[in-house]
Amino acid sequence: MMAIIIDDLGHRYADGLRAVQLPGPVSCAVLPKTPFGRKLAIRAHELGKQVMLHLPLEAEFGERLEPGGISLDTSQQAMRQIVLDDLDWLPFVVGVNNHRGSLLTRHPGHMRWLMGILASRDLFFVDSRTTPHTVALQLAREQAVSATERDIFLDHELNEDAIRQALAQAIEMALEKGSVVVIAHPHPLTMEILEGAIPSLLAKGVRLSSVPELIRYREGRKSAQQQKRAEAVGRPASRDPYAKTANP
Repeated sequence: MMAIIIDDLGHRYADGLRAVQLPGPVSCAVLPKTPFGRKLAIRAHELGKQVMLHLPLEAEFGERLEPGGISLDTSQQAMRQIVLDDLDWLPFVVGVNNHRGSLLTRHPGHMRWLMGILASRDLFFVDSRTTPHTVALQLAREQAVSATERDIFLDHELNEDAIRQALAQAIEMALEKGSVVVIAHPHPLTMEILEGAIPSLLAKGVRLSSVPELIRYREGRKSAQQQKRAEAVGRPASRDPYAKTANP
């Protein structure tokens, strides 16, 4: 199972339209307050795609915070107002993932506030994992928010060989572990590769899925593994009927 999220939609209409027209249940993550964000979200919804809010969060190295974003200085009340404004601005939102956020996603207080807001709107969350020190997924689970995390950035290096290699790695991970979450961006080169690759995924043994479906799969698999471990701990040791005993 593979879920693909296309990030950073909203600034360029032609590139964004190409992304929302990708075959299959690709999820479209739209930046708030962008010139074409609402229009692309409407078109994505019309094409059966799931719309996500690509929420800007403060980065560690001082990149400019985009409109509709959250910084470390944002209070709990201000955060709630900003996020709800973003959600009211963008139609058809069913989930959220973070744009940047290498600073903010490591702060438990801010992540707890954010997950409380998402829980109140029954939205899922995908941690983009822009830092290995993130606590976002942990806090999402603590707040009972349906959530998962990104496994592979498809176009971290914007050249054809690197993108194809990342896609091959994603397919291998899906086959080995059962699921993979891929994040890509609306670059023409990335779109060209995905347009050609998505229709052939099933022949490789990988099914494209929506993010909520993949989350349900991962949560179900985790529950089954936990139950299996619990049963193993509680199960009495098997008795060998042929073993000798002190008192036959």
